[in-house]
Amino acid sequence: MKNLSRQQGIALLVFVTLLATAAAAVTVTALNRSSQNVHIARDKITAAALAQAKEALIGRAVTDENHPGSLPCPDTNNDGIAELFSGTNCPSYIGRLPWRTLGLPDISDGSRERLWYALSDRFRDNAVAEPINSDTLGNRAVYTPDTQYDQAGTLLTEQAIAIVFSAGDVLAGQNRMAANINNADHYLESLNCPGANCRDNTVGAGPFITGPIFDANRNSLLNDRLTLIAHDNLFPSVEKIVGKRASTMLNTHLSSYWGTPLYPFAALFTNPLTSRYTPSSNNTHGLLPRTATWSGIPGSSLTGGSANVSCELNEGNNHLNDARARCSISDITGTPNITLTGTLNYLGLWRKYDLGSVDEIRIRKDGTNYSANDPALAGMNAAISYTVNADSSVTVTFTGILLPGTTRIEFRDVVIDSTHDWFFKNNWQQLIYYAVSPGYAPGGGNTCYPLPATPSCLTVNGNGGGNDKHAVLITTGRAINGSHPSGTLDNYLESENATPSDFIHENNTRSDNFNDRVIVVSP
Repeated sequence: MKNLSRQQGIALLVFVTLLATAAAAVTVTALNRSSQNVHIARDKITAAALAQAKEALIGRAVTDENHPGSLPCPDTNNDGIAELFSGTNCPSYIGRLPWRTLGLPDISDGSRERLWYALSDRFRDNAVAEPINSDTLGNRAVYTPDTQYDQAGTLLTEQAIAIVFSAGDVLAGQNRMAANINNADHYLESLNCPGANCRDNTVGAGPFITGPIFDANRNSLLNDRLTLIAHDNLFPSVEKIVGKRASTMLNTHLSSYWGTPLYPFAALFTNPLTSRYTPSSNNTHGLLPRTATWSGIPGSSLTGGSANVSCELNEGNNHLNDARARCSISDITGTPNITLTGTLNYLGLWRKYDLGSVDEIRIRKDGTNYSANDPALAGMNAAISYTVNADSSVTVTFTGILLPGTTRIEFRDVVIDSTHDWFFKNNWQQLIYYAVSPGYAPGGGNTCYPLPATPSCLTVNGNGGGNDKHAVLITTGRAINGSHPSGTLDNYLESENATPSDFIHENNTRSDNFNDRVIVVSP
C-alpha cells in the first residue's frame, strides 16, 4: 500500500509539474502575442501619423497662392510653428513637423513622440528660391535597407522633396530630457558617419535611411521610420491647380476687361527659355501670350501751332524690343494740340492696361516725368481713348496741348500685372501649352463646329473631354523625352497632344510615358 501511495504521489507531482509547465507555456505565448499586438498597434499609429503628415504637406504645397509647390520651414523650437527665414534660408532644414502651421492636431507616432521633418532647400517658400515648377527636382537622398542588418541600404531616390520621420523609442546614448528636446541627435540616428556609406537622419542634408536596423546581436542601431514626398507625389496636384488658376485668369481677364469672348492668338512655340511670348497672327496653338506689343511707331499730328515730333519704339522695362512707344518733342511754337495714335497687337493677356486712364501716359516736362493728369501739367487737357478692333488689336489715341518745356510723351510699357507674378516668377509659362479654336480666336466669329467642319472646335479625348471646346491649356509636366528647356515640342507633349494642328488633344492615365494634363478653358 505504501508503494501504491508513493506511486500515486509521484504521478500527482508529475501531473502538477506538467500542468505548471503548460500554464507557463500558455502564459509566455499569451505575453508574446500581447507584445506582438502592442507592436502592431504602435506601428499602425506610426503609419497613420506619417501618412497624415504627408497629406497635409502636399495640401499646403498645392494651395500656396504665391509659390505653388513650396513647403514651410521645419519647426526648431517644438512649438508646432514653421520657423521664419534667416535671410533667405530656413534656419534649419531639419526639425519638428510644423503641425500648427499645417493645421494638424498635435499628432505623434506609436512611441508618443512628435514627428520630425526635413526639407529640400529648393522647395522653401521664399521669393528668392529657385522657380518651383514641374522641372524642379528635390535634392535629398533616401535609402532603404535590404535586410534589417543592412546599414548601407539601397538608394530609393536622390530627389526627395521632403521627408517626415517617426523617431520611435529612445535608444542607447540618447537622452530626451527637456534640455535635448530640439536636438535631433537624441531622437534620430546616424550610421557609418563619417564615411562613404554614411546615412544620417540627424542633419537636414541627409542622406537619410529608414529603419529598423540592428547589429548582429539584435541590438537596435536605428529605429527611425520615414515617409517621403517625391516629385510624382506632389506635382500632379500642383499642375492641376496651376492649370485651373491660369484658365480662370484667362477667362476672367477676357470677360471683365476686354468685353469680348475671343481668346488671343498663341505665341509661336519655340524654346520657352528664349521666347518673347508675343501673340502671332492666325496662330492657334503654341505658348501662352505673355503680353501685347505696340505694332509700330506711333502716328502723330498737330493743330494750332508747331513743334518737332519724332516718334519711336524703344526697349521697355519688360525687355521686349518694341515694348515702349514714345515721341520726343522740341521747338514748340504757340500752344499746339497734339494727337498720338498707337496700336497694341491683339490682346494683352496678363495685364489690365487701363487704356481709359491718362495715368497710362507719361509726360516729361522741364526734365521731370509726370503722369499726364498730374497737377503740374494743368492746362494740358490730356485725354485718352481706345478702340478694340475686330482682330482684337487695340488702337490707343492720346490728345493734349503741348505746354512749354514738354520734351517727351510716352505710352507706358505693357508689363505684367503683379496679380500674376507667381505664374511668371516660377516659370510656369515655360511648361503650359495653349490652343484655341479658330472660331474663338480674333476675327473668328465666336462660333465653332465639331471636326471635320470648319471653323473647328477643339476635341479632347478622355477625362473632361468632348468635341466642342473653344480653348484649352496643357500642363506639360517634367520632361519624359529629351530635356527642358527645348525647342522640340515632343520634349513637352505626348501622344495626341504632340500634334496640336489636328485640333485633337488627349487626357490619359499618368505614366512613365505620359504626363500631360489638358485643362479645358471653355466651355
